[in-house]
Formats: sequence, structure tokens, C-alpha cells
Amino acid sequence: MKKLLLIILIILETNSFSQVVLENYPLPATSILQATNFINMNGKMYYFGRNPSYQWSLYSTDGSDTGNQIVKNLGLQVANIMSQSDFDAKFNDYKIVYNNKLYFTVNGQLWQSDGSTAGTNVFSNAITPIFYKIFNGKLYFTAYNTTGGQEVWSSDGTVAGTSMLLDIYPGSNPSVDTSRDPHFTIFNNKLFFVANDGTNGYELWSTDGSSAGTALFMNIRVTESESNAYSQGAFTVTSTYSKQPFAVFNNKMYFVANSDFTNQYGFQFRLFQTDGTVTGTTYVTAPIDFSICNCTAESVNLFDGKGFTITNNEMIFYGGSIFPIPSIPIGFGIYKINTTDQISKISNSFYTGDLGSGPDTEQGAMKLFNGDYYFIGPGATSSSNPELCKMNPATFAITQVSAPASQSGILFNDTNDSTRFLLSQEWNGRLYFMKATSIAGQLFSTTGTLASTTQVTRQTDNSLNMSPVIFGNSAPRQLNNFGSGLYFSANLGNPTPSVWRFYDSTLATNQNTISKFTIFPNPTNNNLNLKFEDNLENATLKIISITGQTVLEKQNLSGTDFNFDVSNLNSGMYIIQIADGNKILYSKFLKQ
Repeated sequence: MKKLLLIILIILETNSFSQVVLENYPLPATSILQATNFINMNGKMYYFGRNPSYQWSLYSTDGSDTGNQIVKNLGLQVANIMSQSDFDAKFNDYKIVYNNKLYFTVNGQLWQSDGSTAGTNVFSNAITPIFYKIFNGKLYFTAYNTTGGQEVWSSDGTVAGTSMLLDIYPGSNPSVDTSRDPHFTIFNNKLFFVANDGTNGYELWSTDGSSAGTALFMNIRVTESESNAYSQGAFTVTSTYSKQPFAVFNNKMYFVANSDFTNQYGFQFRLFQTDGTVTGTTYVTAPIDFSICNCTAESVNLFDGKGFTITNNEMIFYGGSIFPIPSIPIGFGIYKINTTDQISKISNSFYTGDLGSGPDTEQGAMKLFNGDYYFIGPGATSSSNPELCKMNPATFAITQVSAPASQSGILFNDTNDSTRFLLSQEWNGRLYFMKATSIAGQLFSTTGTLASTTQVTRQTDNSLNMSPVIFGNSAPRQLNNFGSGLYFSANLGNPTPSVWRFYDSTLATNQNTISKFTIFPNPTNNNLNLKFEDNLENATLKIISITGQTVLEKQNLSGTDFNFDVSNLNSGMYIIQIADGNKILYSKFLKQ
């Protein structure tokens, strides 16, 4: 058996190139410019791009060299396709997959696509839809119409079933703002969010999905009116809105808000917790750190919480502590809360102005890679220059992973609000991440050590200059892992950015000459999808380790599309064997 597997592996390797290449995509090279908002759906990757005449289209690709196509011309001939200045791919603010269809915002309109030309159209009369969230089988978002202003909407996937949930701020006044994330969070079978009813300012609301079940959950800040110069509710102080997402942990929901105005500095945004009741909504307090101050207070309030990361039955977050009287901020660092509500500080290594993030994590959450959690921390040379750091979740030991380069340690800068965050994506055994300023950027990769962290270079000119790039921003805002490639948008020396990818042909999904099926995603962490060109009838599938052990077997398979859970498999290379009558097909995939 082992000899047979060795022969199969040799055949598979013979039919592929054993190298990772950086190439302009799609092949052959075409003029798809300013590509943005990559998202995967039903075995394909979708994105937006334009031709040299500024004609915008929705594109899709199956990951093969010739599999790129225009899904639909969007009928726009403009410099940018968003009425908003920033078409941000950091989160699903402007796009989401719901019920196997893609919903997206273009030029202030809500579109729906099933992946076909005929099935891609403007979906409803909702204007400026943004901040999508799925709850209890429906799609929620904020949108505008002339009678209600910008409000919370819901949709069941039909035009007739798409409407405003409730006119929270009566009349044409907006209860939500396109620049202020409502922080849609599912907790206790309700959807919580932030909204302004015109009387109490921006406060905490909840809904069960019905208009009658949508109401103010708690007026957290009651000491001042909405028109006060320093506060418009619990989530806004002066012009500063609480951008930190909510987190659910240990049957509680955590969020950052302000209940009593103290001064005009950032630490009035304190950390709250709620069990879903008004009486169970309180400040989060922590034991005092006597190494910081010689005082007798029993506890201090935590404030400015961000980067909520749940691991090993603990929630880790960045923040600081503050004495109730006088209100003096102290103790910036990394804290943890366990399932018994014990709070402790585990590190002082924290760059207070930054967030760790990734395209597959919540905003601010640390990025899990190879068993460690990655975040933005202060560099060894200067605390003002953030660098990529990692933390062991068992020992909480922190190690610096990146060193200052031409970008002075900045990982990524949001030009809208000067917030820095980590833009990263795992691919092919390495973590790729951006280091960028507002005018230029570079792509780096690492396996988790300072010595292994290197700038990715292009072979032709030994540089990877990503300036300028998309929609008024000067560095790519997305890295997308799809199929056997890592996709991004960059100019790489050209006047206008185009689509690029790192491609490992040893993991090719659509170019295996002895196989008649496609595997995706490859590599994979949890699920493995197989799509066959021809219909299977009573076929048998085996997943075999390189040592010859059958680790998964499925019989009587019929059809063309299959999905398998491989989350329990150990990391490594596996052989897929398909027996269909007298025909046996082989391919391979990498379990991460």
C-alpha cells in the first residue's frame, strides 16, 4: 500500500510544478484594474474591478488560469464604484453571502447575485445599505429611504420581504449612520445594536426580529441630554464614537460605552458586561495593581477595551484600568477574564492606539496562527512604532515577530480614522501581512519567528511597491485565500493596481490532468468540497494518509457536489481516492 501511495504521489507531483510563483491574474493577463472586495461563495471567488475605460463589473473565478469571467457589467463608468469614500474590505460592511447568494453594495444600491449574469441585479429600493448581519434566518443591515432616513432593515431574501424593521428615530431622521458601525451582535436569542432615537442619543437596542420586539434595551447614559457638547448617548463622546465591536463570552455580552462623563479623554469609554437584563448590566472591575499605585481601593474600572479574543475558556483583550476617584488612567496592557469572572492583567505589552485584526477575525481580535495569537504590539526599539507580536495562549509569553522596515513599523493605517490594524492571511504554511503607510505598502510573510519574517519580493525587479492602490487608499485592504492561491490587489510598478496572486501549483484545483474533479479550499482547516465534472453513481471515496491509513471513507456517493468535515484530521498531506465503477481517480489536499 505504501509503495502504491508513493507511486501516486510521484505521478501527482509530475503533473504539477513544485514551486510557488507570484503572477499577474487572470492568465493570460488582462486589464482588470482596482480589484477589491474578494469574497468566496459556492466554490468561486467574487470581486469587483474595472477596465481601462472605468467600466465596472462583478467578476468571478474558479481559481484556474482560464477560469476568470465577468459575471455582470454593473453599468457604471466612474472612478470609484462606491458613493462612500471608502469601499472597505476589512469587514463585511458592504458584502455578505446569505442563502447561497451574494448581497453587496455598489454606488449606494443593494444588489443580489446567484453567480450568473441573469441572476445579478439591483435587489431593492434600499439606499446606502451597509453593515450586514445574519440573524434567525434573515439578513439585517442599515439602509436609507426618504420617509425613514437611515434605519435598520431586514430581508428574507425576497423583494417583498425586505423592509425597514422600525423607524427608531421618527421621520426622515437617521437612527444610525453609515460611518458608525451599529455593532450587530447576537446574544440570548436577540440581535443587539446601537441606535439613536433622537431623545437618548446613541444607546443599546435589541430586537427579536419583529417591529414590536425592537426596543431600547437600556439607556446607559442618562446624566446628559443628546445635545450636550460632550456626549450624545453612551456610545458617543464629542465626535468620538465607540468603534469597538461587542463580544459574547461565558453567557455575557461585553461592550465599551460611557455612562458618566468625566473628561474629554478616551478613558471615559469603560468596559461593560451584561447578562441580557438591565439589572445585570454593569461596569467590569478588576483587582487593583498595587505595583502601579500605593492606594487602598479594592478594585478599579476597566476602560477602552478592544481586541476581544476568546481562547482556552478565557477572553483576552487590550485595555486599561481607571480609579473611580480620582479618574486617573493606569495599567495599560493585556487582560484576561476566565469562566469564573476572575480578571487579571497578563502583560504590559500593548500599543494603545492599535488593533489586531484579520479578514477572518472580528475587528481587533488577535489572529490565531500555528497555535499562537498575533497582534500589534510596541516594537523593541520604540513603543511608538508598532510591530507584529505573538503571544502563547498557555504561558502568555510575548515575542516580537517583525522588525522595523521602510514603513517605520506601521502595519496598516486606516486613512479614515488613523486606526492601525493588522491585515493578515494565512496561506501555504506562512502568515502574510501588510506593512503600510498612507502612501505605500509592502507585503511580508512569516512562520512565527523574527528570523523567518521577510518582505515578499517580485522576481523581475526585486520589489513589491503597492502604491497607489484602491479607492483613494494607498495600500491593499484585502488578502484572500482561495483555492491554491493567495490573491491581492497591487500595482507592482504599474500605474494602476491589478489582481495578483501567489500560486502553488502543487495544490492546483482545476488543472490535475488525471483527475476529473475540483477540490476547494486547498489547503483547508475544516471543510473539504469536491465538485465533479461528471455525475457519480454509487462511488466510494477514501481519504488516505501518506502512511497508508484510511482516515475517512464514504460509500454510495451519487451526484456532482460533496462536502466533507475534515476538522478532526491531523495537519499534513492526504490522498483522495475515488472509485467509480472501473475508474479510480486520485488527487491530494493539504490539511492545515
